[in-house]
Amino acid sequence: MVTAFSESIYRTTVDKRYGLLALKLQGGIKPFYYVFGGGIFMEISIFNSVFNFVSCSNVI
Repeated sequence: MVTAFSESIYRTTVDKRYGLLALKLQGGIKPFYYVFGGGIFMEISIFNSVFNFVSCSNVI
């Protein structure tokens, strides 16, 4: 779960540092889709971690 948050923070930091967010917005990406896109990958990663943990704990 820490990895998912780290990836999200890293993406935000890189976008701010190099001005990639401004380029994305100029390219036509809507702010909602930018935020949703960053969040969905984090949620999928967390879901995957929880699913793996539950499936491994059922084996024991």
